[in-house]
Amino acid sequence: MNLTISRKKIHAIFACVIALLLLAFAFLPVTAHAQEEKNVVRVAYPIQYGLTEIDGEGNYSGYTYEYLQEIAQYTGWNVELVQFEGDINAQLSSALEAVQNGEVDLMGGTVYNEELAKTYDYPSYSYGTAYTTLNVLEENTKINETNLKTLDDIRIAVYEKATVRNGELGQCCEA
Repeated sequence: MNLTISRKKIHAIFACVIALLLLAFAFLPVTAHAQEEKNVVRVAYPIQYGLTEIDGEGNYSGYTYEYLQEIAQYTGWNVELVQFEGDINAQLSSALEAVQNGEVDLMGGTVYNEELAKTYDYPSYSYGTAYTTLNVLEENTKINETNLKTLDDIRIAVYEKATVRNGELGQCCEA
């Protein structure tokens, strides 16, 4: 069976193929852009020494920043860091509020707290470490790291709202 097609039909088919290709190429950047937007993870970035820092030239650094960069390598995330105004307490409060309102997806550098866990999801494993220190004046030579556990009637000032840390201190004193 011989198939014959006129030149007009060939030109029409060719024109349709070109039009379809142009149409497909016209939508490629939109599709790629949509995929890129889909992978954006907005992260609250309150400035905390050692965790989330930024220098005068706008370069990010710190444990949380480096941790996010490692995660992004394997997840395809495009991490967008969201900063907040004010001192550290105002920044942390604003960041937690932004997480709660869905304005950002996550926040690092938050120590587990039972009250906060009623509102926020915490990961199963911590990516950092927190510790408490007891400090005395430099002139106070009666208390040092070797005799601290043997002294009686030491008065220690604590922050009343730091219930977790105060509980840990109580356990340490009992031991």
